[in-house]
Amino acid sequence: MIEVGEFLLAHDVARAGLRKHKADKTLSQRAAHALCKAGSPKLASNLLEELVASGGRDVETQSLLASCYKDLCEYSTSEESKFRYADLAIARYEDAYNAQLQKSSGKLEDLEKQYYPCINVAFMHYVFHNEEKAQEYAKAAREICRKIRAKGAGSYWVQATEAEASLILGQVEAALEAYAKAVGMEDAQPAHVASTRKQALQIASLFEESDVKEKVERAFPLLGIVACSGHVIDNPGRDRRFPPEAEMVAKEKIEQALDKLGVSCGFSSAACGTD
Repeated sequence: MIEVGEFLLAHDVARAGLRKHKADKTLSQRAAHALCKAGSPKLASNLLEELVASGGRDVETQSLLASCYKDLCEYSTSEESKFRYADLAIARYEDAYNAQLQKSSGKLEDLEKQYYPCINVAFMHYVFHNEEKAQEYAKAAREICRKIRAKGAGSYWVQATEAEASLILGQVEAALEAYAKAVGMEDAQPAHVASTRKQALQIASLFEESDVKEKVERAFPLLGIVACSGHVIDNPGRDRRFPPEAEMVAKEKIEQALDKLGVSCGFSSAACGTD
């Protein structure tokens, strides 16, 4: 549900499960993740802080809590609050990364739990102008991603993380190339690309060279969105307007138009005709 944007529904379902299974860690994580995605990081952080206090210090819980603090940092209107939440986010991401690093055996499943908190430590340090720490963690994150790819694995997030690490390290051309590869991957979902683009532009805006941000913007496709309306296929005995035999022709024309427009998202009512 979270993957398709049904954040409030996902939260309600997880909460319903928690009423029957109060100590279920996964349900608590899902409920908090949905709340954060729905724009309520404070409520989500409260839930996750309870989970951490009860002993849930795994990489998923720590990283989710750090993500809530990162959002709260962004939403804060006072400098004091921004720095407080930034420190909390960095501490949680570092805890998640270091804990995973200590028990890592170099296996793929261990590496796949390291790069996310690591790159976010780098990002937080970078936007708060601690360049030395940012570069230290960016190098580590990029190396983790390269190890994952060397093992024959990889995903959109692995490629996008490597791109972000290169950007933080000031290697703009390498970053642009990696971003282009990431957005062209089969598992590159629009929501994932939008999240990556947002963070990339935050980093690029801190470069002294003004053209870096423009270059980064061009590395990402525009998110084409269309609103759809249409006619119901003719029922038997009705005046001819949209005969059933025209369905495949209409389908081909719609697909051609969507390809031409570069559309990746569409909205319509759940009604016969537009669906």
